[in-house]
Amino acid sequence: MAKILAIDDKQDNLITISALLKNLVRDCTVILAESGADGIAMAAKERPDTILLDIIMPGMDGFETCRRLKSDPETRHIPVILITAIRTDAASRIKGFDAGADAFLSKPIDETELVAQVNVMLRIKGAEDILRAQKEDLEESVREGNRRFRSLVDSTSDGIVICDQNGLITQWNNGAEILFGYHGTEIIGISIELLVSDTDQEPPGHFFENRIQSQVESQNGRVLEAEGIKRDGSRFPLELSLSSWVSDGNRIFATITRDITERKKLHEALQQYEIIVSGSSDMQALLNDSFDYLTVNKAYADAFDLQVDDLAGKNAIDIFGESFFNGTIRPNAEKCLKGEVVKFSEWFQFTGKKRQYMEVTYYPYHKNGKISGFFVNGRNNTERMQAEMAMQKSEERMRTMFEEAPMGIALVDAKNGTIREANSRFLEITGIKKEQIGRIDWMSLTHSDDLK
Repeated sequence: MAKILAIDDKQDNLITISALLKNLVRDCTVILAESGADGIAMAAKERPDTILLDIIMPGMDGFETCRRLKSDPETRHIPVILITAIRTDAASRIKGFDAGADAFLSKPIDETELVAQVNVMLRIKGAEDILRAQKEDLEESVREGNRRFRSLVDSTSDGIVICDQNGLITQWNNGAEILFGYHGTEIIGISIELLVSDTDQEPPGHFFENRIQSQVESQNGRVLEAEGIKRDGSRFPLELSLSSWVSDGNRIFATITRDITERKKLHEALQQYEIIVSGSSDMQALLNDSFDYLTVNKAYADAFDLQVDDLAGKNAIDIFGESFFNGTIRPNAEKCLKGEVVKFSEWFQFTGKKRQYMEVTYYPYHKNGKISGFFVNGRNNTERMQAEMAMQKSEERMRTMFEEAPMGIALVDAKNGTIREANSRFLEITGIKKEQIGRIDWMSLTHSDDLK
Protein backbone atom coordinates (compact mmCIF):
# COMPACT_ATOMS: atom_id res chain seq x y z
CA MET A 1 0.00 0.00 0.00
CA ALA A 2 1.36 3.42 -1.01
CA LYS A 3 2.17 6.00 1.68
CA ILE A 4 1.62 9.70 0.96
CA LEU A 5 2.85 12.39 3.33
CA ALA A 6 1.05 15.79 3.23
CA ILE A 7 2.82 18.76 4.90
CA ASP A 8 0.88 22.00 5.47
CA ASP A 9 0.59 24.37 8.41
CA LYS A 10 -3.17 24.69 7.86
CA GLN A 11 -5.15 21.78 9.23
CA ASP A 12 -8.12 22.49 6.93
CA ASN A 13 -5.88 22.07 3.91
CA LEU A 14 -4.57 18.79 5.27
CA ILE A 15 -8.08 17.46 5.84
CA THR A 16 -9.09 18.40 2.30
CA ILE A 17 -6.00 16.85 0.69
CA SER A 18 -6.35 13.69 2.79
CA ALA A 19 -9.96 13.26 1.76
CA LEU A 20 -9.15 13.79 -1.92
CA LEU A 21 -6.28 11.31 -1.86
CA LYS A 22 -8.22 8.61 -0.06
CA ASN A 23 -11.11 9.06 -2.46
CA LEU A 24 -9.14 9.30 -5.71
CA VAL A 25 -5.92 7.26 -5.20
CA ARG A 26 -6.45 3.53 -4.83
CA ASP A 27 -4.96 1.72 -1.82
CA CYS A 28 -3.09 4.59 -0.21
CA THR A 29 -2.34 5.66 3.33
CA VAL A 30 -2.16 9.40 4.03
CA ILE A 31 0.18 10.75 6.73
CA LEU A 32 -0.18 14.36 7.91
CA ALA A 33 2.36 16.86 9.26
CA GLU A 34 1.64 20.51 10.25
CA SER A 35 5.16 21.95 9.89
CA GLY A 36 8.34 21.50 7.92
CA ALA A 37 10.23 20.10 10.92
CA ASP A 38 7.43 17.61 11.68
CA GLY A 39 7.30 16.65 8.03
CA ILE A 40 11.06 15.92 7.92
CA ALA A 41 10.81 13.80 11.05
CA MET A 42 7.76 11.95 9.72
CA ALA A 43 9.47 11.30 6.37
CA ALA A 44 12.49 9.82 8.11
CA LYS A 45 10.26 7.60 10.26
CA GLU A 46 7.57 6.50 7.80
CA ARG A 47 9.51 6.56 4.51
CA PRO A 48 6.52 7.66 2.39
CA ASP A 49 6.32 7.03 -1.36
CA THR A 50 5.42 10.64 -2.22
CA ILE A 51 5.36 13.97 -0.34
CA LEU A 52 2.89 16.81 -0.94
CA LEU A 53 4.54 19.94 0.46
CA ASP A 54 3.00 23.41 0.79
CA ILE A 55 5.44 26.24 0.06
CA ILE A 56 3.97 28.94 2.32
CA MET A 57 4.51 27.90 5.94
CA PRO A 58 5.74 29.84 8.98
CA GLY A 59 9.24 29.13 10.25
CA MET A 60 10.66 26.58 7.85
CA ASP A 61 8.97 27.12 4.48
CA GLY A 62 8.44 24.53 1.80
CA PHE A 63 11.65 25.37 -0.06
CA GLU A 64 13.86 24.80 2.99
CA THR A 65 11.92 21.69 3.96
CA CYS A 66 12.40 20.29 0.47
CA ARG A 67 16.08 21.20 0.48
CA ARG A 68 16.62 19.34 3.77
CA LEU A 69 14.66 16.30 2.62
CA LYS A 70 16.74 16.09 -0.54
CA SER A 71 20.04 16.54 1.31
CA ASP A 72 19.37 13.58 3.60
CA PRO A 73 20.50 10.25 2.02
CA GLU A 74 17.60 8.52 3.78
CA THR A 75 14.88 10.70 2.22
CA ARG A 76 16.44 12.21 -0.91
CA HIS A 77 14.89 9.54 -3.14
CA ILE A 78 11.28 10.38 -2.10
CA PRO A 79 9.45 12.44 -4.80
CA VAL A 80 8.31 15.87 -3.59
CA ILE A 81 5.36 17.78 -5.11
CA LEU A 82 5.41 21.45 -4.11
CA ILE A 83 2.04 23.19 -3.78
CA THR A 84 2.05 26.88 -4.75
CA ALA A 85 -0.75 29.44 -4.43
CA ILE A 86 0.19 31.19 -7.70
CA ARG A 87 -0.16 29.14 -10.89
CA THR A 88 2.11 31.35 -12.97
CA ASP A 89 4.82 32.04 -10.37
CA ALA A 90 7.88 31.07 -12.47
CA ALA A 91 10.36 32.29 -9.83
CA SER A 92 8.89 29.96 -7.18
CA ARG A 93 8.99 27.04 -9.57
CA ILE A 94 12.67 27.64 -10.39
CA LYS A 95 13.51 28.00 -6.71
CA GLY A 96 11.59 24.81 -5.98
CA PHE A 97 13.39 22.84 -8.65
CA ASP A 98 16.71 24.14 -7.30
CA ALA A 99 15.68 22.84 -3.87
CA GLY A 100 15.07 19.40 -5.38
CA ALA A 101 11.32 19.37 -6.01
CA ASP A 102 10.08 16.87 -8.56
CA ALA A 103 6.74 18.51 -9.55
CA PHE A 104 4.35 21.40 -8.80
CA LEU A 105 0.64 21.77 -8.09
CA SER A 106 -1.16 25.12 -8.02
CA LYS A 107 -3.99 26.13 -5.74
CA PRO A 108 -6.85 25.67 -5.99
CA ILE A 109 -5.91 22.02 -6.53
CA ASP A 110 -7.45 20.36 -9.54
CA GLU A 111 -8.49 16.82 -8.59
CA THR A 112 -7.54 15.33 -11.96
CA GLU A 113 -4.12 16.97 -11.91
CA LEU A 114 -3.58 15.89 -8.30
CA VAL A 115 -4.30 12.24 -9.08
CA ALA A 116 -2.17 12.32 -12.23
CA GLN A 117 0.79 13.95 -10.46
CA VAL A 118 0.58 11.60 -7.46
CA ASN A 119 0.31 8.50 -9.65
CA VAL A 120 3.30 9.60 -11.73
CA MET A 121 5.36 10.17 -8.57
CA LEU A 122 4.31 6.79 -7.16
CA ARG A 123 5.38 5.07 -10.39
CA ILE A 124 8.69 6.93 -10.37
CA LYS A 125 9.26 6.02 -6.72
CA GLY A 126 8.38 2.38 -7.39
CA ALA A 127 10.76 2.19 -10.33
CA GLU A 128 13.52 3.92 -8.37
CA ASP A 129 12.98 1.56 -5.42
CA ILE A 130 13.45 -1.41 -7.75
CA LEU A 131 16.55 0.12 -9.31
CA ARG A 132 17.95 1.06 -5.91
CA ALA A 133 17.35 -2.48 -4.60
CA GLN A 134 19.06 -3.91 -7.67
CA LYS A 135 21.93 -1.50 -7.25
CA GLU A 136 22.29 -2.43 -3.59
CA ASP A 137 22.23 -6.14 -4.48
CA LEU A 138 24.80 -5.52 -7.19
CA GLU A 139 27.00 -3.48 -4.85
CA GLU A 140 26.75 -6.19 -2.21
CA SER A 141 27.64 -8.79 -4.80
CA VAL A 142 30.63 -6.69 -5.82
CA ARG A 143 31.64 -6.25 -2.18
CA GLU A 144 31.28 -9.96 -1.56
CA GLY A 145 33.23 -10.69 -4.72
CA ASN A 146 35.93 -8.28 -3.60
CA ARG A 147 36.04 -9.91 -0.17
CA ARG A 148 36.37 -13.36 -1.71
CA PHE A 149 38.94 -12.13 -4.20
CA ARG A 150 40.94 -10.47 -1.46
CA SER A 151 40.73 -13.61 0.66
CA LEU A 152 41.91 -15.67 -2.30
CA VAL A 153 44.70 -13.23 -3.12
CA ASP A 154 45.90 -13.13 0.49
CA SER A 155 45.78 -16.90 0.85
CA THR A 156 48.01 -17.63 -2.14
CA SER A 157 51.69 -18.18 -1.43
CA ASP A 158 52.68 -16.24 -4.56
CA GLY A 159 53.32 -12.55 -4.18
CA ILE A 160 50.88 -10.26 -6.02
CA VAL A 161 52.02 -6.67 -6.58
CA ILE A 162 49.84 -4.05 -8.31
CA CYS A 163 51.28 -0.73 -9.40
CA ASP A 164 50.13 2.32 -11.34
CA GLN A 165 51.36 3.62 -14.69
CA ASN A 166 54.37 5.21 -12.98
CA GLY A 167 55.44 1.95 -11.36
CA LEU A 168 54.31 2.99 -7.87
CA ILE A 169 52.88 0.16 -5.78
CA THR A 170 49.19 0.60 -4.94
CA GLN A 171 48.34 -2.86 -3.56
CA TRP A 172 49.97 -6.13 -2.64
CA ASN A 173 49.10 -9.28 -0.75
CA ASN A 174 50.42 -11.23 2.22
CA GLY A 175 52.48 -13.44 -0.09
CA ALA A 176 54.40 -10.38 -1.30
CA GLU A 177 55.01 -9.26 2.30
CA ILE A 178 56.55 -12.65 3.11
CA LEU A 179 58.49 -12.78 -0.15
CA PHE A 180 60.12 -9.34 0.08
CA GLY A 181 60.09 -8.75 3.85
CA TYR A 182 58.18 -5.44 3.83
CA HIS A 183 54.90 -4.61 5.56
CA GLY A 184 52.11 -3.35 3.31
CA THR A 185 51.93 0.04 5.00
CA GLU A 186 55.57 0.84 4.28
CA ILE A 187 55.63 -0.34 0.65
CA ILE A 188 52.47 1.33 -0.69
CA GLY A 189 53.44 4.31 -2.85
CA ILE A 190 57.02 3.05 -3.31
CA SER A 191 58.41 2.23 -6.76
CA ILE A 192 58.47 -1.41 -7.80
CA GLU A 193 62.10 -0.77 -8.76
CA LEU A 194 62.86 -1.31 -5.07
CA LEU A 195 61.80 -4.95 -5.38
CA VAL A 196 62.96 -6.20 -8.79
CA SER A 197 65.96 -5.82 -11.03
CA ASP A 198 67.59 -7.40 -14.04
CA THR A 199 69.96 -10.15 -12.97
CA ASP A 200 73.05 -8.28 -14.11
CA GLN A 201 71.86 -4.83 -13.04
CA GLU A 202 73.53 -3.05 -10.15
CA PRO A 203 72.21 -0.82 -8.70
CA PRO A 204 68.53 -1.47 -9.55
CA GLY A 205 66.71 0.93 -11.86
CA HIS A 206 64.62 1.24 -15.03
CA PHE A 207 63.27 -2.30 -14.70
CA PHE A 208 59.67 -1.08 -14.73
CA GLU A 209 60.18 0.99 -17.86
CA ASN A 210 62.42 -1.44 -19.77
CA ARG A 211 60.96 -4.80 -18.82
CA ILE A 212 57.45 -4.46 -17.39
CA GLN A 213 55.91 -1.42 -19.05
CA SER A 214 57.34 -1.95 -22.52
CA GLN A 215 56.59 -5.66 -22.74
CA VAL A 216 53.37 -6.29 -20.84
CA GLU A 217 51.31 -3.86 -22.89
CA SER A 218 51.85 -5.97 -25.99
CA GLN A 219 51.32 -9.36 -24.37
CA ASN A 220 49.39 -9.90 -21.15
CA GLY A 221 50.42 -12.95 -19.18
CA ARG A 222 54.05 -12.65 -20.28
CA VAL A 223 56.47 -14.40 -17.91
CA LEU A 224 59.81 -12.83 -17.09
CA GLU A 225 62.71 -13.90 -14.93
CA ALA A 226 64.51 -11.31 -12.87
CA GLU A 227 66.18 -10.77 -9.50
CA GLY A 228 64.06 -10.07 -6.44
CA ILE A 229 65.46 -7.72 -3.80
CA LYS A 230 64.47 -8.33 -0.19
CA ARG A 231 64.28 -5.64 2.46
CA ASP A 232 67.66 -6.74 3.87
CA GLY A 233 69.26 -6.28 0.43
CA SER A 234 69.65 -9.98 -0.35
CA ARG A 235 68.76 -11.08 -3.86
CA PHE A 236 67.03 -14.16 -5.17
CA PRO A 237 65.85 -15.49 -8.57
CA LEU A 238 62.31 -14.37 -9.28
CA GLU A 239 59.64 -15.22 -11.83
CA LEU A 240 57.05 -12.58 -12.75
CA SER A 241 53.77 -13.20 -14.58
CA LEU A 242 52.64 -9.84 -15.94
CA SER A 243 49.27 -8.40 -16.89
CA SER A 244 47.85 -4.94 -17.54
CA TRP A 245 44.49 -3.21 -17.90
CA VAL A 246 43.02 0.29 -18.06
CA SER A 247 40.83 1.63 -15.22
CA ASP A 248 39.33 5.14 -15.30
CA GLY A 249 41.72 6.09 -18.06
CA ASN A 250 44.81 4.96 -16.12
CA ARG A 251 46.87 1.87 -16.92
CA ILE A 252 47.30 -0.60 -14.09
CA PHE A 253 50.07 -3.24 -13.96
CA ALA A 254 49.86 -6.47 -11.95
CA THR A 255 52.69 -8.91 -11.31
CA ILE A 256 52.43 -12.36 -9.79
CA THR A 257 55.86 -13.00 -8.28
CA ARG A 258 57.39 -16.31 -7.26
CA ASP A 259 60.71 -17.25 -5.67
CA ILE A 260 62.28 -19.79 -8.04
CA THR A 261 65.44 -20.46 -6.03
CA GLU A 262 64.61 -24.14 -5.55
CA ARG A 263 63.53 -24.50 -9.18
CA LYS A 264 66.85 -23.02 -10.31
CA LYS A 265 68.76 -25.42 -8.05
CA LEU A 266 66.73 -28.34 -9.37
CA HIS A 267 67.27 -27.20 -12.96
CA GLU A 268 71.01 -26.99 -12.42
CA ALA A 269 70.99 -30.39 -10.74
CA LEU A 270 69.02 -31.86 -13.64
CA GLN A 271 71.43 -30.35 -16.14
CA GLN A 272 74.35 -31.90 -14.25
CA TYR A 273 72.46 -35.17 -14.06
CA GLU A 274 71.73 -35.10 -17.79
CA ILE A 275 75.40 -34.48 -18.52
CA ILE A 276 76.38 -37.41 -16.31
CA VAL A 277 73.66 -39.71 -17.62
CA SER A 278 74.15 -38.82 -21.28
CA GLY A 279 77.87 -39.48 -20.93
CA SER A 280 77.45 -42.77 -19.06
CA SER A 281 78.24 -46.02 -20.84
CA ASP A 282 75.60 -47.76 -18.71
CA MET A 283 72.16 -48.12 -20.27
CA GLN A 284 69.68 -46.07 -18.23
CA ALA A 285 65.93 -45.62 -18.61
CA LEU A 286 62.86 -44.55 -16.65
CA LEU A 287 59.58 -46.41 -17.21
CA ASN A 288 56.14 -45.95 -15.66
CA ASP A 289 54.15 -48.73 -14.02
CA SER A 290 52.59 -49.57 -17.40
CA PHE A 291 56.09 -50.28 -18.80
CA ASP A 292 56.04 -47.21 -21.06
CA TYR A 293 59.36 -45.42 -21.52
CA LEU A 294 59.43 -41.93 -20.02
CA THR A 295 63.06 -41.15 -20.86
CA VAL A 296 66.29 -42.97 -21.75
CA ASN A 297 69.92 -42.01 -22.13
CA LYS A 298 71.95 -42.22 -25.31
CA ALA A 299 73.61 -45.52 -24.41
CA TYR A 300 70.19 -47.16 -23.98
CA ALA A 301 68.90 -45.83 -27.32
CA ASP A 302 72.13 -46.80 -29.10
CA ALA A 303 71.72 -50.42 -27.97
CA PHE A 304 68.54 -50.61 -30.07
CA ASP A 305 69.88 -48.45 -32.92
CA LEU A 306 67.29 -45.78 -32.05
CA GLN A 307 67.31 -42.11 -31.13
CA VAL A 308 66.50 -41.06 -27.58
CA ASP A 309 63.22 -39.45 -28.66
CA ASP A 310 62.22 -42.59 -30.57
CA LEU A 311 61.85 -44.58 -27.34
CA ALA A 312 59.78 -42.03 -25.40
CA GLY A 313 56.21 -43.30 -25.07
CA LYS A 314 56.95 -46.76 -26.43
CA ASN A 315 56.15 -49.87 -24.37
CA ALA A 316 58.88 -52.30 -23.30
CA ILE A 317 57.02 -55.26 -24.83
CA ASP A 318 57.36 -53.60 -28.26
CA ILE A 319 61.11 -53.20 -27.75
CA PHE A 320 62.02 -56.62 -26.31
CA GLY A 321 59.31 -58.80 -27.82
CA GLU A 322 56.56 -60.65 -26.01
CA SER A 323 58.56 -63.75 -25.07
CA PHE A 324 61.58 -62.01 -23.50
CA PHE A 325 59.35 -59.32 -21.93
CA ASN A 326 57.09 -61.83 -20.18
CA GLY A 327 59.93 -64.17 -19.26
CA THR A 328 62.48 -61.67 -17.96
CA ILE A 329 61.41 -58.02 -17.94
CA ARG A 330 57.92 -58.25 -16.41
CA PRO A 331 58.69 -60.60 -13.46
CA ASN A 332 61.62 -58.49 -12.28
CA ALA A 333 59.81 -55.20 -12.90
CA GLU A 334 56.77 -56.33 -10.91
CA LYS A 335 59.01 -57.10 -7.92
CA CYS A 336 60.49 -53.62 -8.25
CA LEU A 337 57.05 -51.99 -8.43
CA LYS A 338 56.32 -53.54 -5.03
CA GLY A 339 59.27 -51.63 -3.55
CA GLU A 340 62.17 -54.03 -4.02
CA VAL A 341 65.53 -53.18 -5.60
CA VAL A 342 65.96 -55.99 -8.12
CA LYS A 343 69.29 -57.18 -9.54
CA PHE A 344 69.72 -59.84 -12.18
CA SER A 345 72.08 -60.87 -14.99
CA GLU A 346 70.91 -62.13 -18.36
CA TRP A 347 71.88 -62.47 -22.00
CA PHE A 348 70.08 -59.85 -24.11
CA GLN A 349 69.65 -59.96 -27.86
CA PHE A 350 69.75 -56.43 -29.27
CA THR A 351 68.66 -55.65 -32.81
CA GLY A 352 71.34 -56.45 -35.39
CA LYS A 353 73.98 -57.21 -32.74
CA LYS A 354 75.48 -60.22 -31.05
CA ARG A 355 74.06 -61.27 -27.72
CA GLN A 356 75.14 -59.08 -24.83
CA TYR A 357 75.48 -60.20 -21.24
CA MET A 358 73.91 -57.51 -19.06
CA GLU A 359 73.96 -56.89 -15.32
CA VAL A 360 70.67 -55.09 -14.66
CA THR A 361 69.31 -53.27 -11.60
CA TYR A 362 65.74 -52.01 -11.22
CA TYR A 363 65.10 -49.22 -8.69
CA PRO A 364 61.56 -48.15 -7.60
CA TYR A 365 60.63 -44.66 -8.83
CA HIS A 366 58.54 -42.66 -6.36
CA LYS A 367 56.24 -39.80 -7.30
CA ASN A 368 53.92 -38.01 -4.85
CA GLY A 369 54.64 -40.64 -2.22
CA LYS A 370 53.73 -43.59 -4.48
CA ILE A 371 55.73 -45.99 -6.62
CA SER A 372 54.77 -44.96 -10.14
CA GLY A 373 57.50 -46.64 -12.15
CA PHE A 374 61.05 -47.95 -12.07
CA PHE A 375 64.54 -46.80 -13.04
CA VAL A 376 66.71 -49.18 -15.05
CA ASN A 377 70.50 -49.34 -15.01
CA GLY A 378 72.07 -51.92 -17.31
CA ARG A 379 75.81 -52.58 -17.56
CA ASN A 380 77.31 -54.55 -20.44
CA ASN A 381 79.56 -57.25 -18.96
CA THR A 382 79.82 -59.33 -22.11
CA GLU A 383 83.63 -59.17 -22.28
CA ARG A 384 84.02 -60.16 -18.64
CA MET A 385 81.52 -62.98 -19.06
CA GLN A 386 83.27 -64.19 -22.20
CA ALA A 387 86.62 -64.10 -20.39
CA GLU A 388 85.16 -66.06 -17.49
CA MET A 389 83.70 -68.61 -19.90
CA ALA A 390 87.00 -68.92 -21.75
CA MET A 391 88.86 -69.40 -18.47
CA GLN A 392 86.33 -72.03 -17.43
CA LYS A 393 86.82 -73.91 -20.70
CA SER A 394 90.60 -73.68 -20.28
CA GLU A 395 90.34 -75.05 -16.78
CA GLU A 396 88.14 -77.86 -18.04
CA ARG A 397 90.71 -78.76 -20.72
CA MET A 398 93.54 -78.68 -18.19
CA ARG A 399 91.51 -80.89 -15.85
CA THR A 400 90.90 -83.38 -18.65
CA MET A 401 94.61 -83.48 -19.56
CA PHE A 402 95.48 -83.86 -15.86
CA GLU A 403 93.10 -86.75 -15.35
CA GLU A 404 93.88 -88.58 -18.59
CA ALA A 405 97.71 -88.21 -18.53
CA PRO A 406 99.58 -91.61 -18.87
CA MET A 407 101.99 -90.72 -16.06
CA GLY A 408 101.19 -90.13 -12.44
CA ILE A 409 100.82 -86.45 -11.52
CA ALA A 410 100.36 -84.95 -8.08
CA LEU A 411 100.15 -81.37 -6.83
CA VAL A 412 102.03 -80.80 -3.57
CA ASP A 413 101.60 -78.00 -1.02
CA ALA A 414 104.96 -76.20 -1.00
CA LYS A 415 104.64 -75.23 2.65
CA ASN A 416 103.96 -78.54 4.35
CA GLY A 417 104.57 -81.08 1.58
CA THR A 418 101.00 -82.41 1.69
CA ILE A 419 99.61 -83.83 -1.54
CA ARG A 420 96.75 -81.55 -2.56
CA GLU A 421 95.62 -83.29 -5.78
CA ALA A 422 96.53 -86.40 -7.74
CA ASN A 423 95.36 -88.04 -10.93
CA SER A 424 94.14 -91.60 -11.31
CA ARG A 425 97.51 -92.88 -12.63
CA PHE A 426 99.29 -91.46 -9.53
CA LEU A 427 96.84 -93.24 -7.23
CA GLU A 428 97.36 -96.45 -9.19
CA ILE A 429 101.15 -96.24 -8.99
CA THR A 430 101.34 -95.31 -5.29
CA GLY A 431 98.43 -97.43 -4.14
CA ILE A 432 96.90 -94.67 -2.03
CA LYS A 433 93.21 -94.01 -1.97
CA LYS A 434 91.55 -90.80 -3.10
CA GLU A 435 90.24 -90.02 0.39
CA GLN A 436 93.82 -89.97 1.71
CA ILE A 437 94.72 -87.00 -0.48
CA GLY A 438 95.36 -83.95 1.68
CA ARG A 439 96.66 -86.03 4.59
CA ILE A 440 99.70 -87.75 3.13
CA ASP A 441 103.14 -86.12 2.91
CA TRP A 442 104.76 -86.73 -0.46
CA MET A 443 108.03 -87.72 1.19
CA SER A 444 106.34 -90.69 2.81
CA LEU A 445 105.80 -92.10 -0.65
CA THR A 446 109.40 -91.57 -1.72
CA HIS A 447 112.17 -94.24 -1.30
CA SER A 448 114.79 -93.28 1.23
CA ASP A 449 117.54 -93.60 -1.36
CA ASP A 450 115.71 -91.03 -3.53
CA LEU A 451 115.43 -88.70 -0.58
CA LYS A 452 119.20 -88.67 -0.28
